[in-house]
Amino acid sequence: MGQFLFLAFMAVMAAFAIRASQAERKGVRRAWEVAAAELGLQLVKRTSHMGFALTGRLHGFPVSVDMVLRGGKHKKTYTRFSITGTEIFEGLTFHEEGLLTKLGKVFTGEDVQVGSADFDRRALVSGLQAESLAVLDERTRPMLLQFLKQGGKLEGGTLSLERPETIKEPRALAWNVQAVVELARALSIKKQEVPDRLLRNATQDPEPGVRRRNLEALLTGFAGSVEARSACEAALREKNPAIRLLAIQGLGEAGWTAAQELVEAADVPLELRAEALGHLVEVLPNERLLPIVERALASRWEPLVCPALAGFRRLRHPPAFESLEARAREAQHPATVTALAEALGEHYGARAQAALLGLLRHESFAPRVAAARWLGRVGDVGAVEPLLACAQAAPLLGGELRGAARDAVKAIQGRLSGAEGGCLTLAESGGETGALSMVRPAGDLSLVERREPDDAAMGS
Repeated sequence: MGQFLFLAFMAVMAAFAIRASQAERKGVRRAWEVAAAELGLQLVKRTSHMGFALTGRLHGFPVSVDMVLRGGKHKKTYTRFSITGTEIFEGLTFHEEGLLTKLGKVFTGEDVQVGSADFDRRALVSGLQAESLAVLDERTRPMLLQFLKQGGKLEGGTLSLERPETIKEPRALAWNVQAVVELARALSIKKQEVPDRLLRNATQDPEPGVRRRNLEALLTGFAGSVEARSACEAALREKNPAIRLLAIQGLGEAGWTAAQELVEAADVPLELRAEALGHLVEVLPNERLLPIVERALASRWEPLVCPALAGFRRLRHPPAFESLEARAREAQHPATVTALAEALGEHYGARAQAALLGLLRHESFAPRVAAARWLGRVGDVGAVEPLLACAQAAPLLGGELRGAARDAVKAIQGRLSGAEGGCLTLAESGGETGALSMVRPAGDLSLVERREPDDAAMGS
């Protein structure tokens, strides 16, 4: 009897479950019918257990809404909204930035950076750079971030969003469809529209980084276009000096005056001033360039030294000796000091010996090597003792410096006259009495050889 009652109870429960499932299915069907009618889509009954789907076109986009199972042993039904088949989607990929995507960049390289710090931190964008920058304007970026946060993505030509539920409310269905379609409209662009959209972003976006990235895209992909020139002309009025410099580089002769102002602007970072000076060194006529590089070298700003020296080299004009000498005493960066050593030797020869000897004591090796090599070319006997100190320093100094110092002494020896047989005999100052200087064949280095006094000599 008890077993019969249990079976009867189970049968009743099963009947209730079936009726509840049927009622739920009818409710879902009714909700999807209402949404289909509102959106102008077609309701399609799936032959599988996955129920219904909506298909059709909305605002010209092919829309699909269906149910999918996700998960392992305990699967869950998701409602998927997707748009496939638009031309622009084929070249773009959007994901939410996460640990796995960051690790993936190690192998795939950096993604497209839009120039908005918050957006670039939260979104992974890859594919067509100019098109990505063109569509990701001020209005679209927050829309896409919200879409990605909800689990959406653009991949393989499909814009899709999966919600972890079976949506049973017509309004919720319609709202999600319209949201995905609205994002698709914002992300869609025709090839011929790209320059104009980049121009708009480069001149109107509120974020300087975004304006700069769009200007870069115009100058890279659409150089010489009306849009690129218009963007550059507008960028000359930018407060951000990095954007002004980019515009200057894209304007040619029309940007020369602005570049000169940037070089001499005290409130602009020195790195940008140096870059602007380097640009002028490449493009300015000689008569306009000379006073600019002279002022730059005479200033006390070290980052301006190397581009100024490059300007003098291009002009084949010697920089002022006093400016070179002063900068050589003050400069700290090894590359700058090395460039100054080269300029001193190249332009002033023997006159630069004292300055080069000073650089021979610099704390960095590169300037010392450059100074030693130039002393070998232009130095006289007064440079020999400091060079010998470098040559004999053995393990204390790098091999390149010791070799440069030895070669410099040999070069000086070969130029000077007055030693027997064409040789220069050198003895270290402060050596012991009786040190012997051995004369070598002409052109060789003669070094002191010391003899230890023998016992007989000591006894006498």
